Amino acid sequence: MKFTVIINSINRPKSLVQRAVKSVLEQIQAPSQLILIDQNKEPLQFDDVVAKNPLFKHVHNVVPSVSMARNSAPIPEDADWIVFCDDDGYWDANYFKELNGVISNEPQLEVIAGVILREDTREHYTVRQKVGSEIRNFASTKMLMGSNFAVKATVFLELGKFDVRFGAGSKSGSSEETDFCWKAYFAGKRIGYRPNLVVLHVPPFQENPKLAFSKSYRYGVGKSLLVKKWLFEERRPLVLIEWVEMFTLPFAQALLGLLKLQRGRVTAAIGAWLGRFDGFFFKKLEPR
Repeated sequence: MKFTVIINSINRPKSLVQRAVKSVLEQIQAPSQLILIDQNKEPLQFDDVVAKNPLFKHVHNVVPSVSMARNSAPIPEDADWIVFCDDDGYWDANYFKELNGVISNEPQLEVIAGVILREDTREHYTVRQKVGSEIRNFASTKMLMGSNFAVKATVFLELGKFDVRFGAGSKSGSSEETDFCWKAYFAGKRIGYRPNLVVLHVPPFQENPKLAFSKSYRYGVGKSLLVKKWLFEERRPLVLIEWVEMFTLPFAQALLGLLKLQRGRVTAAIGAWLGRFDGFFFKKLEPR
């Protein structure tokens, strides 16, 4: 099996990006190649231990969005699997060994989602991943998160890669990984969630309230445009489940934030709800 890992980066401190890259290159079992799509105007300068590693390919491509960056990666023709990781997350030391085990034991899987844990407490990043066990129905598809999933290279190409209308840096601002997972789900691809595939991530809700609100609002707009795509372009009535949840869940998150005296969580929940309302009722999805 040949594995290509793709990380894209823009406006992120070098220390975080290098940590992410090294976590892949220093695995007990290493992948075939790591491609970094560097979207910064001035390319990042890495330490020699990274820059001179024969598995590391540094591609400077100044594109605005995560989806454009990932789609532009020069994937080798003989690649069997593609693995995605965010530039502010990093692999657990046994990640690639565990991934090899999953694929060997479950060759029927075509898309594999791993777990995201906070780097400070190793708690689950989302409640959904904490309580979830398998991706068997539409409601569980959001257990796939963009900072930790693998897909067969043939399936990635068959599904048309990422929809460039979604993701950070696009007008929607988010939801590229959920959109991809929905494409795989409705195409009948076999998707698995395996919590032994661990990515450590910076803790959520660390921004000041103003930034937390802005980020959540932007993500909320992306979520609503994603739902509009799948309801009106793809004509999938099952997505009404997501429509209901996206307007009710922020209230529960805000209440939890109040109970825990977490101002950032409350602000983020309010921003998410407003973004979803604005996006669904007042913003248009760009044509394909």
